[in-house]
Amino acid sequence: MNDIDLSTYCTLSFGGFDTQKKSVCCNVESPILTDKYVPFITIVNSPQIKKIQANLLAGIQDPSCHICWFSEKNELSSLRSMWTQSISQKQAKHEIENPKIRRLVIFSGTMCNLACRTCGPWSSTSWWKESEIKNIGKNSIFNNKAFYRRTEIDDLCNEDYSEIKHVAILGGEPFLNLDHIKVFNKIIEHGNSQNCVLSYTSNMTVDIPEKLKPIGEKFKSWGITMSIDGVGERFEYIRTLGKWNDVLKNINQIQHYREKHKWTPDCENSFNYNINTVVSALSILYLDEIEEFGNKIDCEIYYTFCRHPDYYTPSIFTDYERAKVIDTLLKQNLPNFLGLVDYLNSFTFNEIYRDNFFKEIQFTKDYHNLDAYQYLPRLMKLLEG
Repeated sequence: MNDIDLSTYCTLSFGGFDTQKKSVCCNVESPILTDKYVPFITIVNSPQIKKIQANLLAGIQDPSCHICWFSEKNELSSLRSMWTQSISQKQAKHEIENPKIRRLVIFSGTMCNLACRTCGPWSSTSWWKESEIKNIGKNSIFNNKAFYRRTEIDDLCNEDYSEIKHVAILGGEPFLNLDHIKVFNKIIEHGNSQNCVLSYTSNMTVDIPEKLKPIGEKFKSWGITMSIDGVGERFEYIRTLGKWNDVLKNINQIQHYREKHKWTPDCENSFNYNINTVVSALSILYLDEIEEFGNKIDCEIYYTFCRHPDYYTPSIFTDYERAKVIDTLLKQNLPNFLGLVDYLNSFTFNEIYRDNFFKEIQFTKDYHNLDAYQYLPRLMKLLEG
């Protein structure tokens, strides 16, 4: 086999298994539309994924992977770059010749205690009543009950985990449903847990289950990505139904736990946490508060860029307002400033989306008793001119 172009190669195209998307990763649409369980080997050998693999091996940035290309263009971390940044030619060739699950994404279901503004009924049961009132998804895939089904754990226990490196557990709020522990036990039984990292994505308003800790400690490491889009009142508006004091209590708990399981070059079975912030029109003027909070708790921060719903994207900003936002970000001296600017400039003003934005904040005030003028004053002052 000739040398592989590692500038476009992606481990996930040969070893990723996103069980909610039924694809190799969350950014690539499912090649098999069904509500039944689809084994990993069926997905990775499907014509659609084979085409993506061929393009990546030929040095072509396949358009299905545009989210990763956008992040990398702006010097931001992407799923692809995280998996290939230190990969060798020998490792890549082994992965190509031996397609096995290396990164597994388990969908714990839509059970969630929050109704985050940039989320929807496809990821949260707390959104269902609201979506009925708004008539969301009546004629879309989200109206299909099969879409809400969590990962078929019993089927998943029959997969080959001999080369598993990472398991990510998503929701909903994954700490509200722990059926996926069966898969952890299977990996432990296979004797491969010491080569595997576990990661949860949590809104941090739910107590961390104590039963997880001794299981997590049997893996190479484990940790939590904390979904935090604002601090204090900002969190309670954007992560609707959440209470900031609950977040602080749970972070305090895992800080003490991390001190006992902190990573060192000689230490396995470590625990860590980081923050993922959804950058949207709601949060973009308050990133300085999140960065300050991250520094306070000794925590790395990663950005995910909101592209849906339209009325929470930068398309609600006029050119003048967008320039003001960029000026604010510059004064805040934020990391990845150029990536944030590129995100802002990838949208153009849309009057319909702006009108919908004001309808949404009125709905949020009426339905949840959350007034954007109180919780997001910088944003509303900018929009009111």
